[in-house]
Amino acid sequence: MEPLCAEMAVDPENCPGATEVEEFAQVDLGAAIEDGSYDGTPATMACATLTVPATGFDVVAGVEVEVGIDTGYAGDLTIKLLSPAAETVTLVSRPGLDEAADDGSGCSGDNSNVSAAAPLTFSLAGEKDAELMGDGLGTDETICADDMACSYTPNPGAAVGPDLASLAGSAAPGEWQVCVGDSCGGFTATLQLARLRLTRGK
Repeated sequence: MEPLCAEMAVDPENCPGATEVEEFAQVDLGAAIEDGSYDGTPATMACATLTVPATGFDVVAGVEVEVGIDTGYAGDLTIKLLSPAAETVTLVSRPGLDEAADDGSGCSGDNSNVSAAAPLTFSLAGEKDAELMGDGLGTDETICADDMACSYTPNPGAAVGPDLASLAGSAAPGEWQVCVGDSCGGFTATLQLARLRLTRGK
């Protein structure tokens, strides 16, 4: 077995397999999510753009997304992550609704609230399936704040495409987007926080 870099007093940045974790965020966005407009395309979503610079640690090793949204109806929401290579990962699609297609049709799913003061995190290490967001809560209760369920494993519902695991090995630098769409009318929604945590390697 080869000695560890630390035992050899090697600069970690020059150590094979070394990684670093960086965070990129937009806060206090106040971005209105158009009520009932989502049709499956990013053009019908409110998006926050997060620019990741080149640092030498430019290969994606892991991805985590945190969002803060204000709305009275969680089941209206679809949340996606768009990579610089135009790969689209659906983190959750109208939780609580067994939708036939990722096109915004049909209403609706879970009827509990989402609050930017209680942001939600999506990662491969999430503690709960995103499709089950809000299960057991009432219409006047808020996901994460009232059930302490704040960490989710992505569930794309009817959407197709890559998942967070498939982003590993892709290029990290460039513009990433966190996008939120609203499928059904009646409840206004606002994107307040978008945060991307990247584990990056060489």
